[in-house]
Amino acid sequence: MRSLLIGPKMGDFIHALILPKYLNDQNGERFNIYITERVDIERFGTSLTMSYNELFPILSKQKYVNDFQIWNGESIDYDLTTFRKFDNLFDTSWNEFYLWNYIGSHIEVPFNYSWIDVEKNDMYKNTLLINRNYGQPVNDYIESHYLNYIKAYKGKAFFVCSNTEQYTSSSFNGLIPMIYLPSLNDMVTAISSCDHFLGNFTGTSAIATALNTPRTVEVTARIDRSKYIFEMRNYNNLSCFG
Repeated sequence: MRSLLIGPKMGDFIHALILPKYLNDQNGERFNIYITERVDIERFGTSLTMSYNELFPILSKQKYVNDFQIWNGESIDYDLTTFRKFDNLFDTSWNEFYLWNYIGSHIEVPFNYSWIDVEKNDMYKNTLLINRNYGQPVNDYIESHYLNYIKAYKGKAFFVCSNTEQYTSSSFNGLIPMIYLPSLNDMVTAISSCDHFLGNFTGTSAIATALNTPRTVEVTARIDRSKYIFEMRNYNNLSCFG
């Protein structure tokens, strides 16, 4: 049974899961997946244990996962904590990056690919779900994009968050209702079930990509924008602005 090691940063962790899913689709292989905090201080919660506990209900249901544990020095076949060493980090989409660097450049990247499977909840059917980290600045141009989407969904737009301050400190407070999602599993289920996801370059946009939920992503940094332009070669339900 081969193994993978992944760091705790949410977006990076979610993107890395494309590798075991792709290999499982090719040959039915299942993997032991380990999470470690040795490479990055940013994580899902306040500790590695919390990160592991948030992820476990999701990973335990994926067909490519044999076991999921906190790393304790076990032998590793794919060390995905090393991904930032590759020269093409900002010259490919995330899907191309992981499959080409860790398997081979001959790989034909699947179109409209998803690598997290969860049961949908009809509560979110036909809704627009928004999640935006307001640590990033906003201007009138960016705000207008959100408002246009909210108007188009005519009362079916909601701000989703696991931290209510994200909503109360934003301009969405009072404009659209908030749905509080206390766990990562709740967030993944909601994003999987909605009609469209809208947000900025955060872990939730990575979740939307892994689920292949129709999505529009706000990307203001030039490097991030180029990443999503490459990503649009792999999907027909992804757009970005910024």
